[in-house]
Formats: sequence, structure tokens, C-alpha cells
Amino acid sequence: MCIRDRLCPSATLAEQLCDVTTAISYFAARADEYGFDKNNLFITGDSAGGNLAAMTVKASVNKAMAEYYGLGELPRFNAVGFTSAAFRLSQYEKPAFSGYFRPLFKDLPPVREYVDYDADISSDYPPSYIITGNGDFLRRENLSVAEKLTAAHIPCAVYDYDGNEKFIHVHNVCYPDSDIGKAANDGMLNFFGSYIKNL
Repeated sequence: MCIRDRLCPSATLAEQLCDVTTAISYFAARADEYGFDKNNLFITGDSAGGNLAAMTVKASVNKAMAEYYGLGELPRFNAVGFTSAAFRLSQYEKPAFSGYFRPLFKDLPPVREYVDYDADISSDYPPSYIITGNGDFLRRENLSVAEKLTAAHIPCAVYDYDGNEKFIHVHNVCYPDSDIGKAANDGMLNFFGSYIKNL
């Protein structure tokens, strides 16, 4: 399924997370009706949607965070895929960014662990596949998070394009039929395939 959420600044981060988790809970409760296998759940997100995917995963393993945002109980995910994800919202409160971003993220909680995926990494995080490349303005952040996940013994694979072409932000989403896009997306699918539970 493809979840649509309300966007900033018309919705707060908490409301966006509520949109995502409400949709997940809705379909999980109707798995038989829709033909879903609740034992094999994966989540992906790109850019700001990557942050929502990251925060959803974090809330699924952090009860205090889920309660803070008013989220219900969430299922566990077999694996998660991130494309050019915005993992660290707290950085947008810095003076260099705050003039533009503060109105968008006016409800950020004071608890850094509730807005930054790599703050207080849980051993319960699912395996992660991260896509980035040489023209992605979030490349450094994505590679840094990948290093932290690996150091925390969370299985993590990275598709980091550094070839002759320019890999723009969310390249594989914008150009899924390009050679680069196909390689990145196929890599994520293959990664997910290795975490499918056979009943």
C-alpha cells in the first residue's frame, strides 16, 4: 500500500505520524480482507517520507515515544528501506535552517530521541537498506546513519551511487526506469526478500 499523509506546515509531525500509523493499523486489522501477510511487513520512505518511515519504525520499538505522539500499538517490521531519508529533524532547528524550517516543524518535541532516528539506536530496529548517491544533498547524513546502524549491529546495506552520472535527491523515485534507479530499487527488493518469513 502507498500511504498519503498530510504535509507540513498544515499538519504537525505528530499528526503526520498519526496518518501513517492509522493507515498501517487499519490495514493490519483487515489483513485477511486485503490479502496481507502480517508476518511480512516492510516499510519504505524517501526524503521527508523517509523520516516518517524512520519515526514509525522507532515508535514501533519505543513505547514511550509512541505514547508521546499518541500512537497506538504498532506492528514490527521485517525490514525498512530508506531513500535519501531525512533522519535528523533536530538539525533543522539550528540557526542556519530555522528561519525556513521552524514554521514547518513548529511542534518538534524537546526529546531529541523522538525526532532523530540515530539518537539512542534500539537493538530492536529492523534491518535497513539505505539508498543515496553523489548528488543527494542528504548523502552524508544517510551514510552516517548507516555507519551508526552497522556499529550497533543492526543489519544495514547501502546503495551509494558514485558513478559518472549524477544521482540526484530521491533519484530512484524520480527515475525508476533508469539504470541507476533500477539497480537501487532492485537492491532494496532483494534485501527485503532475504527477510521474508516463510510460514
